[in-house]
Amino acid sequence: MPVRISYGQRELGRMAKTMGGTWDPDVKLWYIQHDKIKGTELEKHLILDAEMKNSGS
Repeated sequence: MPVRISYGQRELGRMAKTMGGTWDPDVKLWYIQHDKIKGTELEKHLILDAEMKNSGS
């Protein structure tokens, strides 16, 4: 699942990395398995499919 973590949110970035997330610098998004982030703070940062289409990604 694509997750947007704003620049400067280092704690969330560390959390994404710890959960096995991968960073895609081209679209500036983390990709993390949904079952790993369900119920965590990162769940609030999920990017929905409609948001991806509207942003041109």
